[in-house]
Amino acid sequence: MAEPVSLELARAHLNADEGDDLVINSCIASARGWVENYTGQILAPRRVSEAIDRFTDPLVTWPIASIYEITYADANRSRVPLSPDVYDIANVRRPARLTLNSGQAWPRVAAGPGQIIVDVDAGYDTPADIPPGMIRAMLMLISGYYVDRETGGLASEIETAARLACGAAARGWRL
Repeated sequence: MAEPVSLELARAHLNADEGDDLVINSCIASARGWVENYTGQILAPRRVSEAIDRFTDPLVTWPIASIYEITYADANRSRVPLSPDVYDIANVRRPARLTLNSGQAWPRVAAGPGQIIVDVDAGYDTPADIPPGMIRAMLMLISGYYVDRETGGLASEIETAARLACGAAARGWRL
């Protein structure tokens, strides 16, 4: 998976040399994880699994490019794939939702939480598609992780600045 912030950009931002590439790559991955966790948005394209209770529940993963597969537990608790003919996805705005195609019905699902598994291909196509504030937040976090790499700590001021950089649209969403 290609990271949204390249090694070259991070190295230039840190004014570091190539000898620190291993540490910088680790900082990049940690910063991406932090921003994804805070915003609930997948920055680097990949497959994500989400467990929901009902077919009508919202999907928190964002942005969603396509649905790979949906499976559910039937009355016998056997995993059953849901035919793509049954559903579509409404993913023009967040949160995305599954929609029922005309003439179809949702199948009965075993009782209990998370009995429906939705596997989606999610994430931004290119780093240029990612909101600039999230890239800025990553750069702030990369700097913080790099400067304090011995202890692994992160100053609370850096996290506060990263939250602000992510923007108001990101608040309230978590993966």
